[in-house]
Amino acid sequence: MALDDRYGAWLATRHLIQQGHTRIGYLCSNHDISDAEDRLQGYYAALEESGLPCNDRLVTFAEPDESGGEQAMTELLGRGRHFSAVACYNDSMAAGAMGVLNDNGIDVPREISLIGFDDVLISRYVRPRLTTVRYPIVTMATQAAELALALAEQRPAPEITHLFSPTLVRRHSVVAPQEGDKS
Repeated sequence: MALDDRYGAWLATRHLIQQGHTRIGYLCSNHDISDAEDRLQGYYAALEESGLPCNDRLVTFAEPDESGGEQAMTELLGRGRHFSAVACYNDSMAAGAMGVLNDNGIDVPREISLIGFDDVLISRYVRPRLTTVRYPIVTMATQAAELALALAEQRPAPEITHLFSPTLVRRHSVVAPQEGDKS
């Protein structure tokens, strides 16, 4: 059983592109784990499929938590504001990034749209509420429990889904870029 992290990041980035964003940043985890690489590759794939350039100056790496999101967004802003949207490795990084944007008087989503990943509790409580990507956690937990019980009882494993696909959760942190600001 696994999560399709590449598809999830592709879905998030594609949503920003569908809204009209053409210069999209990405805040990535600096941990050397497969989901960080898979999500980064999903971001790049969405850009490439849409004919948009993959600009490494729009990608920053940091710890996958709120303070890492603050650090990554601060670094991205320090490179110049040549983007209208940012996709984030997870919702915690997005929350930290949103704090930096707010502290700098940058309106989310009117000036910069922001999208997270994982649909954790914080995504419902930041303002504006965070658009994000969600996995079918209940289904995943149920299948994991059924598999564990079958193995413990030494009976055949039930049919399970091995790769779970996420869905987009539209809230209020993503809008089309303002006219003339599709950078």
